[in-house]
Amino acid sequence: MLPDQSINEEPSKDRKPKRHPHSAYLRRRLMTLTSIIIVSMFALEAAVTAWYDYRAQLANLEKEAYLLADAQRSVLAAAVWNFDFDIINNAVNNLFSMPEIMQVAIRYPDGEVIASAGKLSDGAAQMRITRPLLWDQAGEKEIGTLNIVIDISQVESSMLVKLTERSVTLSATLIICLVAIYLACRWMTQPLEELTAAITRLADGDLEQRIPHTQRNDEIGNVARALVKFSDNSRLLYDLQNSLTFNVAEKTRQLKQVREDSAHDNTVRARLLAMVSQEIRSPMTAIQGAVMLCKNGLTGEIQEKTLHMLHVAERNCERMQKLIEVLFDIYQIQNHSLSLNLSPVNLLKLTRTQTEIWRNKAYQTSKNLHFESGVAEAWVRGDEKRLQQIIDILLSNAVRHSGKGGEISVHLRREGALISLSVSDNGPGIPKKIRPYLFEGLARSDEASSDSLGSGFSLTLAKGLVELQGGQIYFESIAKEISSNSTLPTGATFYLELPYMPAPDAED
Repeated sequence: MLPDQSINEEPSKDRKPKRHPHSAYLRRRLMTLTSIIIVSMFALEAAVTAWYDYRAQLANLEKEAYLLADAQRSVLAAAVWNFDFDIINNAVNNLFSMPEIMQVAIRYPDGEVIASAGKLSDGAAQMRITRPLLWDQAGEKEIGTLNIVIDISQVESSMLVKLTERSVTLSATLIICLVAIYLACRWMTQPLEELTAAITRLADGDLEQRIPHTQRNDEIGNVARALVKFSDNSRLLYDLQNSLTFNVAEKTRQLKQVREDSAHDNTVRARLLAMVSQEIRSPMTAIQGAVMLCKNGLTGEIQEKTLHMLHVAERNCERMQKLIEVLFDIYQIQNHSLSLNLSPVNLLKLTRTQTEIWRNKAYQTSKNLHFESGVAEAWVRGDEKRLQQIIDILLSNAVRHSGKGGEISVHLRREGALISLSVSDNGPGIPKKIRPYLFEGLARSDEASSDSLGSGFSLTLAKGLVELQGGQIYFESIAKEISSNSTLPTGATFYLELPYMPAPDAED
């Protein structure tokens, strides 16, 4: 995708190719590194060769000097023993006449000079050889030493000459290598620079450019052909981006309109609930009062059949009054105006109390209600009055939808950081068509049966009250349409979960 291009922007066709700034730098680095390696190899080879030649010449010169000294040792030893200084001087002069010898000296063992020829030069390269003069008549005793100092400057000069020659050869070779490396790098990197420039233009939006080197049969040609495919795909993606951008903008506008309409509908519905609650409450109070007056005989004698009808009317008035209160509570929850009195509540005690009340009501309709607790205490933070109302809604719902002889089970347990209360019945279950909006009350009441309409409002209120107290409510159900072809029992289970809190102190 090309995120920086607007919907109507066209790819550029007149942009000049740019040389990538890193390609020349890379080429220079490669040439420099290669040159350093070659120079180091040649320099090391030249230095090692010159050093070995130098050491070989020194060894030969030393060997010749030892041979020359050993040839004169016996003569000089006899002359020193016999104090024949003429022979000593002649031998010294003969040795000094050699071109490489700088000085010849014969000394007694204590260092006293017997005879010498030549002198030493300061700073000149020298090799010193010392050979003992032994005389067998003295018991192979050392009677003096022959000291020869050899000038090795010529050997060093020869080594420097060779190094110079090799340096010249090295410089010529280096120049040739640099030229070859430059040409090779140019040959290798120029196509890469051109492909890099093409990639840069693609990134800038030029989708109509011609990709170079597509006819080559090497790796660069493979890269170029892959780049052509990328360019074609980018063009398709560019068109797709324009289409998607337009569609997203249109869908966003539609969703915004739907959200505004939904908010308006919710506001209207909340106002309708408040208005219905307020407008019906007063007439219903008057009707309920009138029914009570008639039932108590304040309006005259009443026949038994009429009294029965008044009892029915009174029960329906009470039911309508409760429905009005539920609607008004729902309105307050949706309007965020319902206030709660939060405090520690013993949910175990509250559930047990309400279960006992509803057990009697269930028994009157031939239904059994059981309560089991898996905890010794179950403290939560909530509004005790509202929690009682939630439990009554769940128990009322289970009793109403269980058939004759039905079984209702209430379980209280702790699951980690939550206290879970479940209410189960073996009634017909919740049909699939009303499950998605079971907690929505009027939202989709047209799909619900008239039997479940009242419980729908109550469950909507229960859900709102539970969420205000930091909990959640949900259900599981197997309906008749599911279990008709199986042995699974029908029924529904509602779960109420609230955060657990430790038991308050006795002082609290």
